[in-house]
Amino acid sequence: MNGGVVEAATVALLLPRVAVADENAREALHAGTRTTGRRMRAERIFTNDLAKGTKDPVWMLMEPLRKLKYEPKVLGHALQKNGVTLRDFQMYSEVIQARDIDHAIAVIREMAPYPLSVEGPAEYFTHEVDTQDIDTIRNRRLPTWVVLFLVSHKARTPAQAERSLLDLVFNQIPYVSPKTQPSLLVLTALALAKYSLVTPMQRVLDVFLTIPIEHSRLHFNLLLQAIARLPKSPEAAKLAVKVLEIMTSRAIMLAPRTYHILLADRFVTLELTKILRTKMLEQGFLSSAAHLESYVRVFSKSGDIHDANKYMEAIRAHEARRGSPHIPISPNPNDTDGSPHRANTKYMRVFGEDRSSAFNYLARLLGQQAVRPPQANETKTLIPQRNHLPAKKTVDVFDWTTALSAAARDLSLPSKRLLDIFNRTLDSTTFPPTVATYTVLLRGLIRRKSYTSAALIWDRLIKDRLVLDRKTIGAGVKALTLAGDPTGALRVLEAFGAKPGAVAASPALVRRGPRLWKRMNAEMRPEVPVQLDTMTMNDFMVALLRIERPDVVVMIWDHMEKLYNVKPDSHSLDTLCRAARLAVKLDSGTFKGNIAMLGLSNPFRRPKVAPSTRDEVVQAIQATLAGRDRGNVRSIWKGKPAVDIVRAAFRGLIVSNWPYMRYLRAPAHAVRRPGEEDGPFAPLREVAQSISQSISNEIREETWAAPPTPPLLSISSLPPHASVVPSDATFQAYILLLGTSSYQHEVPLTLAWMRALQVKPSHRTLCFALIFWAEVSLRGPLFEDWADRNDRSEYGRLVKWMKEWVGEKRVPTDDMVAAYLKEVDDAKDTRRPRRKPLTIRPDNDDS
Repeated sequence: MNGGVVEAATVALLLPRVAVADENAREALHAGTRTTGRRMRAERIFTNDLAKGTKDPVWMLMEPLRKLKYEPKVLGHALQKNGVTLRDFQMYSEVIQARDIDHAIAVIREMAPYPLSVEGPAEYFTHEVDTQDIDTIRNRRLPTWVVLFLVSHKARTPAQAERSLLDLVFNQIPYVSPKTQPSLLVLTALALAKYSLVTPMQRVLDVFLTIPIEHSRLHFNLLLQAIARLPKSPEAAKLAVKVLEIMTSRAIMLAPRTYHILLADRFVTLELTKILRTKMLEQGFLSSAAHLESYVRVFSKSGDIHDANKYMEAIRAHEARRGSPHIPISPNPNDTDGSPHRANTKYMRVFGEDRSSAFNYLARLLGQQAVRPPQANETKTLIPQRNHLPAKKTVDVFDWTTALSAAARDLSLPSKRLLDIFNRTLDSTTFPPTVATYTVLLRGLIRRKSYTSAALIWDRLIKDRLVLDRKTIGAGVKALTLAGDPTGALRVLEAFGAKPGAVAASPALVRRGPRLWKRMNAEMRPEVPVQLDTMTMNDFMVALLRIERPDVVVMIWDHMEKLYNVKPDSHSLDTLCRAARLAVKLDSGTFKGNIAMLGLSNPFRRPKVAPSTRDEVVQAIQATLAGRDRGNVRSIWKGKPAVDIVRAAFRGLIVSNWPYMRYLRAPAHAVRRPGEEDGPFAPLREVAQSISQSISNEIREETWAAPPTPPLLSISSLPPHASVVPSDATFQAYILLLGTSSYQHEVPLTLAWMRALQVKPSHRTLCFALIFWAEVSLRGPLFEDWADRNDRSEYGRLVKWMKEWVGEKRVPTDDMVAAYLKEVDDAKDTRRPRRKPLTIRPDNDDS
């Protein structure tokens, strides 16, 4: 019995004896079970697809293991099917019941070594392994079913996904059967996408493309579906395009659900939409109504009225073929047939900021609804609609919200008029506003700088007792901060945001109608916190920057994961760079700022103790926002100059996310130190520097000497900000910071990073780079002319390198560079910013 296969009855007897490490683990286990319908949906879809596609019995174990205490008979049957012995089940039952992957690995470390036979060849995995870290899972070959379950269900935070989960996967995959390796990587990609981790996703993709894949269509489609769960960004779109190109080269068909997920509003870009449309035509794929509606939404949002009209007509033809009585109203105003349809709501985005056209279209929908004759067969269709949303029959709050968004984007409309439209519509319609309606209004008021009005609308929203979503919270936090109440904004985040380890409310709670609190179950009320996202935190950081609190911006950057289980992105890093530049500007020329900078060299100064727990972080931010630290200097962060903190963060992020970057060298080198003034010996120095580059070499070695990069797969080597992939805007903000902080000599290497990451630079970025580079690379006219003729001009060398990178036509001309000189001069101006601090006061923009 002890070495035999587990019987169903035995499982029920063993479970009560399984020790759970502590009470928190038991509560987490029960909480995870209660929220399966919301939190585990994607994992269940993937495991069900893998079970059907691969016919591997191991997938029978995933759901019963998750419901360990509730379905022992089902689990016993699944264990029998997989030939799992009683010894194995007893050994790993505590691992399976661990509260998270960190706890599971801690349990594994305490277990006696029990190596299994290698299940697959390891020739595909040539990554370096840290042999010094012997007390890890590396010397233990775990059963495949244990690894799959941990990857599917036990990564509960971004840190766990990017560190513990990846360490587990990359060190166990050589021992997993080659048939199961693609499935393991697909589930890993899904876990990374849940926490918006783009950089590790690239690593997973690289390994995925090196292994044999038996069920190519299944695994490639699931991998694409996992990538599509990343937030919309150029980097995520690049990953999707790369996989699509490989699928095309291997003649792998896209599945209908893959099309649907890729076309989702949260992910798709216009470029990707056009690629998918071409692929549909190549494969002879018949688009469903949902696909056609997605095309309408994408092209309408981009303002492409021609394609939007084309797909609206395609939906009308599709619905007519199906015999549906609910055919959308034609975009042609001369056509009078049809009724309000979801596609019409999506189509209204095509009007952009043209509020007049948007409301005229809304009036047309109302008119068509009024004159629409009754039809006897409305409850029947020729083709049954299974698993589809109910057909839309009337104009509803979503149509009104879309029209209001056009008015909110039209900045020629004063705030008072926008509020009047909102209030009059509420009085004349039967449907109450949703949180989406309030969010549109809040953003419209913020764009008009009517911050007090926006704060009052937020109060009204709270009084209406609607269930909030993350977008509404972000708009409210921004409104309160810009209205001069950042402390109140932090209270909102604390009241409604999910803390690490808490069970967050499902986004689906706010997708259909207002759902007033009094009509909801206790489980759905706002006591269930909302999982915030990076956009919410970015809204808060940008608002703090605009009220001149860069000292708080860096605190949010450092602790947003500890506070709300959120990872930063490229926009967060962009904001951090701008915060450092603002901090220097605020303190430059002030007595306190100069004294504080001198104090940094004091060997007897006592450094501040950094907050270590979440409560300490919240208290530190509250104390700073409350004004007790208002008189402190803003340009010293964590005991160092703000610029040095950001430089270290940016360079550390680049080198840790892409270890090969540490070997890049700058394409050109400075001929003088930043800020070095000309003097009587300047001509002699320039002659010497034309022959020798010793100073630039010295600068390069001082600046870029970096510690050796640790092994790729060791826990310590995994990047601290794997969710950040710098964009052109991020690099531009960083180059501005370097150029205004006497680090112009680092600009060429920054451009080399951009090129290596395949980030397409804008003309603006290139102009800034050349302006700052000229300050440390150009000599006097005589010497520069001589150096240029002898190919010794460092400025000319960088321009030549730029031409090889972006092409000669995209390299800025002298006139283009000159156009940005005034902007650079303003950026270097160390006087206090002209913008006045924002305080709560009556709006006067509409008087």
